[in-house]
Amino acid sequence: MGCSEVMTYYELSSMLKEIYENAHKNKAEMVHLFGIRFAEEIKENNISPKDIVKSAGLPNGYASELRKGINLAKYVNIKESYK
Repeated sequence: MGCSEVMTYYELSSMLKEIYENAHKNKAEMVHLFGIRFAEEIKENNISPKDIVKSAGLPNGYASELRKGINLAKYVNIKESYK
């Protein structure tokens, strides 16, 4: 699913859960990357990082990691291989 399509809260939390579970190392960095990649969708739909993390079943501390990614989104571009 591309970034231009409207994503639901459920889709975002499911994707975050999958990314987290598949990250053998660097789980926090993958949460940052998720935040960067989907910052616009999260902001436009007024979805709380805390709620996404909770719905994904991740430890609560990852809400701050997700916020970091969202905040970094305006400064970075994701390499094609990570999209």
